[in-house]
Amino acid sequence: MLSTMEEMLSEFNINAELRCVFIRFSGIFSIEKIVENYQNILASPEYQVGYNFYMDAQNLNQKKVNYKYMKSTAALIEAINEKISPCKIAYYMGKEGSWGHSRQWTTLLETESVKRMPFRDISEAKNWLDIPDDFEIKF
Repeated sequence: MLSTMEEMLSEFNINAELRCVFIRFSGIFSIEKIVENYQNILASPEYQVGYNFYMDAQNLNQKKVNYKYMKSTAALIEAINEKISPCKIAYYMGKEGSWGHSRQWTTLLETESVKRMPFRDISEAKNWLDIPDDFEIKF
């Protein structure tokens, strides 16, 4: 795990067969880095609108994030929703991840065409995205 002094990092892999983008985040949460990550994905020739997203955020530090901050930055993500819908976004939080924050983001940002759900169990997240349970996620 990164120390709390490190900036947010991300890496992603696009799987055309499963129609899913696999993303891993670590470090201190930054909405700017989230937006930058989406922009990189959207610019990738491998990405197609309608692909689902699996976000591994179990090592993402969201301690400084509160509802006021979420509400003030929601428009940035709402603009991305228009570019990626329809799709599902699964947030894998693991056992130690910030479940409360993911639940708030999910409630605030979910739309009819972009469904979001946080998970503590990786098998449940995969199942929700129609990913075979024995599929090995690579970033």
